[in-house]
Amino acid sequence: MKKLSSIRLSFMIVVFHFTNLKLLVKMRIFLLFLFISTSIYATDAHIESYENLKIKKISINIEKQSPGDVDESQAIIHKLHTKIGDEFDQEQFDIDLKNLSDEYEWVEPHIKVENNELLILLDIKKRPTIDRIIINGISSSRRKKILLNAA
Repeated sequence: MKKLSSIRLSFMIVVFHFTNLKLLVKMRIFLLFLFISTSIYATDAHIESYENLKIKKISINIEKQSPGDVDESQAIIHKLHTKIGDEFDQEQFDIDLKNLSDEYEWVEPHIKVENNELLILLDIKKRPTIDRIIINGISSSRRKKILLNAA
């Protein structure tokens, strides 16, 4: 009987220890979550707000622009709702960036504050384009059908 009770006791200790491990793991996960959420909140508190600062200059830098290409910088600036001389509006600027990202490969904004005015630089990469398609080995009438169906 003594052996049976010691087995029960050791089984109970193992079960208690195992449940404590589960509790310990849950506590660690909770503390990790708490630490991460506190860190994110602290980071957000240090983000500089550009709201209501006047926009002094908007520059566009287009990567992979060939020497013969037309300069699209002024056309891009014209499309933006964020204008030079206006007060900066983060929501409107985000919409401008989204619209540009629909048209270009990627858009990376850089904002600098100088004398309480904003200098905005947009690095833009054009999407790759297909200059020409060469089809060899088929008749010209079949080639025309293929090209018409592709368009």
